[in-house]
Amino acid sequence: MKILLGSLLFLTIGVYGQTSKIFKKKQVPVSLASSYFNSNFNNDVSLDVYVIKSTELRDKDAALYIEQVLRKKHKILLPDIPILISKNGLKVPSNSTIYFGKGTVLKFIGPARGRFSDIIKLYDVSNVKIYNAQIEGSRNFNNNQTGEWSAGIAILNSRNIVIKNAYIYNTWGDGIFIGSENNGVSTDIVLDKIWIDNARRNAISVTSAINADLNNILVSNTNGVSPECGVDIEPSLFGEFLQNINFNNFYSFNNRVAFNINLSVFNSDKQQYKPKVSLNLNNFYDNYSQIFIGMGLNNFSKKFSAEGDIVIKNGITYSDKHDVRLDISKMRTRMNLKNENIRKK
Repeated sequence: MKILLGSLLFLTIGVYGQTSKIFKKKQVPVSLASSYFNSNFNNDVSLDVYVIKSTELRDKDAALYIEQVLRKKHKILLPDIPILISKNGLKVPSNSTIYFGKGTVLKFIGPARGRFSDIIKLYDVSNVKIYNAQIEGSRNFNNNQTGEWSAGIAILNSRNIVIKNAYIYNTWGDGIFIGSENNGVSTDIVLDKIWIDNARRNAISVTSAINADLNNILVSNTNGVSPECGVDIEPSLFGEFLQNINFNNFYSFNNRVAFNINLSVFNSDKQQYKPKVSLNLNNFYDNYSQIFIGMGLNNFSKKFSAEGDIVIKNGITYSDKHDVRLDISKMRTRMNLKNENIRKK
């Protein structure tokens, strides 16, 4: 899941290693943040939603109790209080719907100790919906954390997942991870109105997915441990999938890298099956990021590459230093790149 830093194209200066080593967080304007996460939402829940009272969580492992209620009731409204989540995270079962209250914040106290240290765990499940989530990671905790994992929401080998109106911040790893850790795939994923701030690794990682729609996404201040991307499209294993991945209305604010595509794992010197890739990025903006769009379609110049289409259109950068030409002619790849209306403002 690592980027080969020297092989990125379309960078602020030319290669990742030449960007500034000093990263400074910037305050996200309220007007921008409120366009992507609505903190003044109304929970018009139906009568079949079980309302968890704050007293029910007293003197209990909150995550374990919530899991038990979900298995019985399936639809819940969390109380308007901070809820501490221990290192085991919150494992959400299939056929669950979770509503956050206005004052609900899941606070991960960790510690993060490597793989599967995620906060909300959607592992091998289906038909899950999460609304109005506010999730605080353990990045600022001094408790001997290790590794680069611990996503705010991790979607592994799951299908029919909907996440709407979420604010995820200060995660030790990614903000949201979509994919697999064992050569599987996540399918039919919808993210809408999501703001991810100050993720330590990537704001959003997509490693293996079929039919994923990510709409109205704001990623900001991503920094800490490589790759440090607002969005990183990067398979981990050869047999994974990147098919019909769609981003619409994507805003990058002050990230190390705004948007990165690294398909190197899909390339081979042997005549194996050719991975088919389809990726669309439409209506995207970047302000203050060191790198605009990075691509590594065949970093090692393998004989056989992935095939398919990358469509990037209607993009604006507010930096004079960014290169917006998007030229892959020197890459040894069978991928087709179509770009339209990419410009500086």
